Amino acid sequence: MARKQQSKNKVKRRPARRGARRATPRPLQLGGRNLQLARLLADPCAAPIAGGLYPGEVGMVERFISENFMITPANTAGYFIFHPNTGWFQFSNMATSAAPGASVFQTLGTPGTTFLAANAQKVRGLACCMQAVCSSLSITNITGEIAMGVCSADTLALNGTISVDQMFTVLQARSALTRDIKECKWFPATMDNRFSTYITGATFPTWQTTGTDFSDTNVIAIAVRNVPAGTPINVRVTWVCEWTPKPLFGLVPNPNSSPGVNHLAVVQAMQHHHPSWWTNLGNAASSAFSAFATQAMHAVGDAAAGRVTKFLAGSSGPMIEELASLPLLL
Repeated sequence: MARKQQSKNKVKRRPARRGARRATPRPLQLGGRNLQLARLLADPCAAPIAGGLYPGEVGMVERFISENFMITPANTAGYFIFHPNTGWFQFSNMATSAAPGASVFQTLGTPGTTFLAANAQKVRGLACCMQAVCSSLSITNITGEIAMGVCSADTLALNGTISVDQMFTVLQARSALTRDIKECKWFPATMDNRFSTYITGATFPTWQTTGTDFSDTNVIAIAVRNVPAGTPINVRVTWVCEWTPKPLFGLVPNPNSSPGVNHLAVVQAMQHHHPSWWTNLGNAASSAFSAFATQAMHAVGDAAAGRVTKFLAGSSGPMIEELASLPLLL
């Protein structure tokens, strides 16, 4: 009787079903070039520069800087645009933010223009940032708004006349104008990994002869409005540029070709972990986060030197772990 009772109390195990196990994300093993590109995008001003990050011919890489200013006398609004794939500026100043104004297109005053005009056959941008500061006004009398953003070149470049108010509707980040440095970092679009012919000039038709794809390369832009008339806004543009030498200059082209990295996946990984990594505008915490993230990336890069780094796709750990994984592809 006891044996029968014991057999009745036995728990019947259900047979395991095949394929019922939940799929878990697999870690992707990545080389160091993805990390190099992520560090450059996050810190164009100081990160180590390297060639071979984009596919094809390996060019020479330099970091160029230019200092510019806006607004001109009697004006209260304006915008400033830079296209890293070609090294061209587009800008305008207006009396009021509502009035549409014709854009000026030129290479005069752009980063590295003197050097590149003499030596470069073609160029492409690896990283870029734009910093704006209004140092001419005190904290008690400074007024106005500022917007920054990154978008496809044809959103703005093909618009011959556009008002600053319209620019504000396009640019993603916005805040009140203050005396601290406002910063925006560029990130590449699909065709930014292709070279464009370096051409100097001062008209949009000339700009078009560079061979760039305006529909799939990105610009970085800044716009200000409602500032005291004639208030200069200092704009510093840092551009990490890959270039190839002009023929017959005695500079030997690099005979090596690189498979490059998936630059779109690098950008996606950075945006996934911190969507506003590219600007400190409108959020004081964002500025601190940006600096912290940059330091974290340098630390991760140093720790990962000479070996493969890993990132678990879909991880949802604390912020420190996400920062440690930030430079790596999903």
